Amino acid sequence: MSRRKETLEGLKKLSDFLEGFEEFSNIDDTRNVTQHSIYLATQNAVFSLSMAAHLENTEFYKGRTLCELSPNDIETNVYNYLGFIKDAWFNGVFIAVESHIRTITAHYDEKNGTKLLNDNIKATIDNLIQKENSLFYQALDENELKFFRLFIYLRNTMHNIGKQNKDDQTLCYVHKSSLFFDEPVNLELIKGNFNNFKAENLFYLVEQIILLIRKLDARIDKSEFIVHPLVEIGYNEQKI
Repeated sequence: MSRRKETLEGLKKLSDFLEGFEEFSNIDDTRNVTQHSIYLATQNAVFSLSMAAHLENTEFYKGRTLCELSPNDIETNVYNYLGFIKDAWFNGVFIAVESHIRTITAHYDEKNGTKLLNDNIKATIDNLIQKENSLFYQALDENELKFFRLFIYLRNTMHNIGKQNKDDQTLCYVHKSSLFFDEPVNLELIKGNFNNFKAENLFYLVEQIILLIRKLDARIDKSEFIVHPLVEIGYNEQKI
């Protein structure tokens, strides 16, 4: 199976997983908008890779390039395109997750008079889980927090051409109902090294982050309404 098809299959698994989300009654609630945003980012990546099959076909390039491309050139084009789509998808997911964490933290800071929100997203998550005055106190165990930290540090490597410039971040764990692995898998970012996340490892990490977001959301009463900031600019308005 080609690299494109392998990546596509992994994204389809995540898309199907997200599609089964049980929505809350108010579509403007951040719990709905966040899951839907991640689903849309994943669907867009699926569409992009599905339509990219022609990149593997030499006939596609005839009349579209100034010179004839070799099989190695075509392989490079596909590789670069896959990297572009994977980065775009991951950034979309990260933005959705970070916005969700900030939104629920700001909501409860205002409601309870706490000061858990921080400019640093890692510090905000740590405050949510480790501060006794937080609704989410001890909602996640240490391994689950490590998933969040890996997720954040992986995003930070993009500011350093893919290299980890912070302390080592390692985790060897598997969720018993994972779509991607049925035995422990090593996830690591080593200081001074470029991140070496394979596509399936990245999909597994995102799968776990989605599950952890849902675990945090389970602490919120179903009757609570936390509006997502995107709603203010028409996120749920019907598009023509």
